[in-house]
Amino acid sequence: MRFIRVSDAEAIYFCMVDEKDRIWSLNNKPNDPRDYLQLYEQAQHLGQSISAYAETVAEGGKELPWSLSDLDVPSTSGRPHLMMPYIPPEAWGAAFTYPSKADNDPYSVARNAERPVIFFKGTPHRCVGPNEAIGSRADTTKMIPEAELGLVLLSTGEIIGYTVVNDVTSLDLTMESDLYVCYAKIFNRCTSLGPAIVPPESIGNPLDLEIRCRVFRNGELFSDANGNTGNMIRTFDELIHFLMDHNEIPDGTLLCAGSAASRERDLHLTEGDLVEIEIAKIGRLANPVIWV
Repeated sequence: MRFIRVSDAEAIYFCMVDEKDRIWSLNNKPNDPRDYLQLYEQAQHLGQSISAYAETVAEGGKELPWSLSDLDVPSTSGRPHLMMPYIPPEAWGAAFTYPSKADNDPYSVARNAERPVIFFKGTPHRCVGPNEAIGSRADTTKMIPEAELGLVLLSTGEIIGYTVVNDVTSLDLTMESDLYVCYAKIFNRCTSLGPAIVPPESIGNPLDLEIRCRVFRNGELFSDANGNTGNMIRTFDELIHFLMDHNEIPDGTLLCAGSAASRERDLHLTEGDLVEIEIAKIGRLANPVIWV
């Protein structure tokens, strides 16, 4: 089971995608959940899982006449389209959470340190959803996609959902100086997420998910990388603990759990590229690239 948000000319729909990929609107009545956090809260109040409660709400809703492929179009198309599955109040990232494939890892100290590397990634206006443009800083020469599993957290640190994230990053700025990490990580359109949120009971083992990251240039495949969340060298508990250490987070905080897919060393995202990230059980997140 997955949860999406859909916009058409008439309304914004908060929806459940069932096991047969049928799409059901959940926000039909005044007291129905308007988003994923409200769905979770109402399910908790009733002592139910997110999925079980969503099925109950869907019974009083309606099946929408679209498929996921119908909705996987830009907002400028004039057709019903996918939106960000929810709006994270804050986005954070974690670095060096997977083994290095380099012969001489320049970040081995950070990768093996007691504290993981946690950094602030962005605010809602820096985040985009499916088929919206991600940014490539015009003052960089090595802007890369980072294909990551996103954890949707409560203020207590509990994981209530998973999504696909592209943590767009400039490698050349951090190579110039480790102190330039904010430039490298935080800028307009620096984070994309979607197309869906999957609750924990539907994801199964989150540490056994295949991840694929592809870049298309001039309509042709330019870069293709694969990975698996099972290769993580940090635990979710570890990342969440250090994120929240002396640092309160709001409900809905997004934590990007680190890049799982390796990439070509000479990759640099340029305007006109298309990045596709797919994670098993969650879906495919596609974003064109523009200069910012």
